[in-house]
Amino acid sequence: MYGDDECETCDREFCSPQAAIQHMNALDHWGPQYECDTCDQEFFTQGSADQHMDDKGHRKPQFECDTCNKEFHSQLAANQHMDDKGHWEPQFECETCNKKFHTQSAANQHMDDKGHWEPQFDCETCNKKFHTQSAANQHMDDTEHWEPQFDCETCDKGFNTQLSANQHMDALNHYKQHHWPRL
Repeated sequence: MYGDDECETCDREFCSPQAAIQHMNALDHWGPQYECDTCDQEFFTQGSADQHMDDKGHRKPQFECDTCNKEFHSQLAANQHMDDKGHWEPQFECETCNKKFHTQSAANQHMDDKGHWEPQFDCETCNKKFHTQSAANQHMDDTEHWEPQFDCETCDKGFNTQLSANQHMDALNHYKQHHWPRL
């Protein structure tokens, strides 16, 4: 490569980098800035280099099959090859039986179906264990393990949410039952 004090085209040397730049600007002596990925031919513009690589098939493949290491010029072509040849490497593994899966959701489904993971959520009332927070919450709702947080001002019935307490108190029958005189 050229020194800071040298013209990239005519190799003339200058006393400073600024003088070399002034010379190259004045005479348009900037050397090629772009190379072919394959044959190292140089080009003045990226567009010219791209055109050459497209015309000559000189682009370096940027995508590779994880199984057989075959190279491809596009991710689409690599994916198609891996689909056709069944070369996808499973990335997700069941922690219990070491079976491998291509997607996290497939691995999770397997672990759910086979009961292969350690439950991480406990019912605070009965200590039953669950794999998901939503399953633990559903259990709490179904078994009425929640401590009521909201009370009806009229009948003192307890509710887990303000919404359910409000709905209870707004119900016409509840109002009639506690506020209208009996006939």
